[in-house]
Amino acid sequence: MVGVQQQLQLGAALQHHQRQDLQVRAVGRQAADVGAVGVLGQHDPLRISGRLMPLCPFGRRTRRGGRAATASAVVFLVSVLTGCSASVEGSGPSRSSASGQVPEFEGLWAAEFTSAYGRASSAFERSILADGRITDQELAEVRDKFTVCLSAFGFTGLRFEDSGEFQFDAPEGADADTTNDQVKDCSTEAGEATIGSLHSWIRRNPENQDEGTIMAASLVRKGVVDPSYTAADYVDDAPTESFPFVTGKPGPVVFQECSLDPLGLYS
Repeated sequence: MVGVQQQLQLGAALQHHQRQDLQVRAVGRQAADVGAVGVLGQHDPLRISGRLMPLCPFGRRTRRGGRAATASAVVFLVSVLTGCSASVEGSGPSRSSASGQVPEFEGLWAAEFTSAYGRASSAFERSILADGRITDQELAEVRDKFTVCLSAFGFTGLRFEDSGEFQFDAPEGADADTTNDQVKDCSTEAGEATIGSLHSWIRRNPENQDEGTIMAASLVRKGVVDPSYTAADYVDDAPTESFPFVTGKPGPVVFQECSLDPLGLYS
């Protein structure tokens, strides 16, 4: 990748039970003219890579996702799926509620498990969430379902990294809007819109620390905002992503890095 050449806004309100935004930025020498024709990978098969993340952890996060594209590579930072090599849990088992419908979850992520359980659209999702933890095997089942669904649309070579990033190859000439809809539908059908999202948020912030605090600290630590920048500043700036980045620093790039790994757990 040698630089951003074009940008295409694909959807202002993608819906996985919460508002999400998706962007495509064409970069590199062989970039497809996505802005003009709405087609990705018209010169070469499209390889999509990235990490699916929720816009906010069940109403708590405020940044937009993004998707960077070339004719051969796309960084897909939307939606709700990430993976990891360790099981995650809400720090405690759940107890059946009085109604017998929604478990009473316990632990640091209890509220988020409750929200995810309430939004789950299948018995498969609810069975995973019911005990207040997401195991490696359960995450693998979600990924398998996601893979099968994408394969039905002609996407091949889906693979995941420890960080939760993934790659897959789309057919040559794949339409951007259609691709987006297919991935979104597969995410919902497979259960990654709930399971993967919650798994991701627990892994990136195991103790469920305040999002504004850890994001502001990460931006300061990486030197792209003034040392006086606070959690309150982040909360004010995040809805519009109007951050006071230090001149000459790669603020937007670092912001994405902090969003994915604010505590430096993956590095």
